[in-house]
Amino acid sequence: MELQNNLQNIRAEGLEVVAISYDSVAVLKNFADRRSITFPLLSDPESKIIRDFDILNEQAQPGTPQYGIPYPGTYLLDRAGRVTEKYFEDDYTQRYTSADILVRHFGASAGAAHTTAEGKHLRLSASASNEHVRSGQRISLVLDVTTRSPAPRLCTRSEQRLYPNRVEHEGIARADGFCRCLPKLEDVTPGGY
Repeated sequence: MELQNNLQNIRAEGLEVVAISYDSVAVLKNFADRRSITFPLLSDPESKIIRDFDILNEQAQPGTPQYGIPYPGTYLLDRAGRVTEKYFEDDYTQRYTSADILVRHFGASAGAAHTTAEGKHLRLSASASNEHVRSGQRISLVLDVTTRSPAPRLCTRSEQRLYPNRVEHEGIARADGFCRCLPKLEDVTPGGY
């Protein structure tokens, strides 16, 4: 389980993990034993707390085994117990990973999967918050761009007016002074540029 695998990193940020489920104590104990879960799993078999927090997943119909499940999500609380951040999804198959939240909210290193590409003027490092990802998981991708001497200059709005067929988006220029503006991301197809 992703939370358990990331527990040491979560605790390093001064955080603790507690999970709540509509499952019975016996089901949760069995799950914790099979998956070696070491953080508390709270049982809310009538979904009272789930309803009180207004996170009852309404997609699960009454009378089905899934009725009573909460929307998948994470609350971050301060030391006084006040909610400071919420990460929730409407679809129970979609969820933020704990590593993603640590990167987004706490600036943790996204070093699980890392690659670097270098060119004459730029060094690009790309990292992901999670090394292994399943369908529906939200992760963070972090890009670090470092320029080298002589540093390329960025496109200016006036240069964009001189070259109306080029659209600035995270503009990059060549060192020889000719502006090269990248297209907007939504205009790029896979294999574009």
